[in-house]
Amino acid sequence: MSVEKEPSNKSFYTTADEQSGGLLFKKITRTVSFSANDFDEFLDNFRRLTYDLGIWQDFYGRKAAFLDLNIAAHPWILKRVKDHLAHPFPTAHPYGRFTHKHHVTLHLHDPLDPIGQHYMLSHGKLSHKKVEEQDATT
Repeated sequence: MSVEKEPSNKSFYTTADEQSGGLLFKKITRTVSFSANDFDEFLDNFRRLTYDLGIWQDFYGRKAAFLDLNIAAHPWILKRVKDHLAHPFPTAHPYGRFTHKHHVTLHLHDPLDPIGQHYMLSHGKLSHKKVEEQDATT
């Protein structure tokens, strides 16, 4: 598991890898979490995500199977962020190469609403994903 954190008082960018399956069927899940106060900051983080994703896919190959994105963004840019992530990227682009073959789970929220919205990006199509809310007593 690797965790990388960018020092900042407001924004953050972290990655974590988790391994599942046995020796022959090992799969790696990458979870990327970051925040963005404006769309330019989101684009900077997306460029970093794209670069890291290319390296990750080259290193793990077929074992790199799942991508979970957890993005905390200002409420005014959430729709633009969602539209950008659902945009069909070419297969030469690392994010496009991954989304053409694999599913991406996306959790978009703002700092005041940590539940936010959950989506599944599958073969270039974004679908809303229902998430069961936890009981308030737990």
